[in-house]
Order: sequence, then structure tokens, then C-alpha cells
Amino acid sequence: MISCHRAGSRTRTCFDSAEVLRRRMRWSWGNRYFAHAQRQWYGRFVTLLTAVLALANIALVAVTWKYVKLTARLVELHEQSLRAAEERERSARSDIRVALMALADRIRAALATFPREYQRAEDVRRVTLWGTHDVQRLDEYARYLGKAEIQHAARAVEGLRFLFSLADSVKTVPRERGYDWAREFPEQRWSAYLAQLDAADHALEQLGSARA
Repeated sequence: MISCHRAGSRTRTCFDSAEVLRRRMRWSWGNRYFAHAQRQWYGRFVTLLTAVLALANIALVAVTWKYVKLTARLVELHEQSLRAAEERERSARSDIRVALMALADRIRAALATFPREYQRAEDVRRVTLWGTHDVQRLDEYARYLGKAEIQHAARAVEGLRFLFSLADSVKTVPRERGYDWAREFPEQRWSAYLAQLDAADHALEQLGSARA
């Protein structure tokens, strides 16, 4: 507390000093209030920012989890699609293999009607022939299945074409006139005929007994 006992200018100065002191006190109190309010505001701001960041993290985790689940689902669907495609492929190969085996067995049955002795060469006229489309299907089936089947089919097709050409040329000559074997197909060529017959039969046997 400030006391002033003298009159005049000194008293005036004393009152002025008291006023300055009061102003300083008010200013000091205002600063403390402002600082306190500022701290409160900062604290609230930090709390709010922390809450916002927490919510953002929660949202990010939720989005990430959904993305992970979606990715896992897409992978699962892709794997299911691959398994279905593989199953269809296996089924198709199995069907083609069955068809190839049946075709090979049928052609082998026709080959069994071909004579093996030159003295019975004229019996070629009575053999059962396969269709040209059978040979084409034999090659197509084998190409779908694999390298081993392709090799067997190639050997079979070579022999089948040779035998088909011979039998067809014999059949086109009227029976009453007879086929001139001595001139068109002498006995010296019979060994080549038998080689083609055996090679085709063996290749067809391999195709007919093949398994997946």
C-alpha cells in the first residue's frame, strides 16, 4: 500500500505512481488470465487433435482391413477359377484320350484283316478300311495330348496311309480282271508292306493303351 503525506507536486507524483502501479497490477492480472486461457485453449486443441488422429487411425485400420478382405476374396476367386479351368482341362483331356483309345482299337481291328503272306495278297481286296477322317482325327487327338502321343500317331499315320493307298488301288481294279501283283506290287516289296503294317499296329497299340 502506498501513502503520500506531502502536498504539492510530490503528492501529485505519489498519486501518479499509485496509478501506474494499479495499471501494472491490472496488466499483470490480464497477462496471467490470458496465459491461463491460452493454456486451456492449447490443451483443448491438443485433445481435439488427438481425438481426430485416433479417429483417422481407426478409419485407416477399417479401410485397410476391408482392403485385405477384398484382396483375399479376389485371390480366392482367382484360385477357384484356376482350379475350375484345370478341372475342365483334365476332363477334356480324359475325354479325348478315351476317344483316341477307341479309335486306335477300331483301326487295329481293321489292320488285323490285312494278309501277311504274299500268296494271299489278293485278300487285300476284302480288308476293312478306315476313313480318311479317322487318320486326321488320330493326328488331332494326339497333338492335344502330348509329345509321346504325337510320335506314336505320326508312325501310325505313315503306315496307315501306305496301307490305305495299296488297298484302295487293289479295290479299284475289278475282281474279274484281277490286280497285277507281279507288276504293280512285286514280292520284293512285300517286306516293306509288312514293316508298315507292323509299325502302324504297334503305334496304335501304344496309343490304345496310353493312360493319363
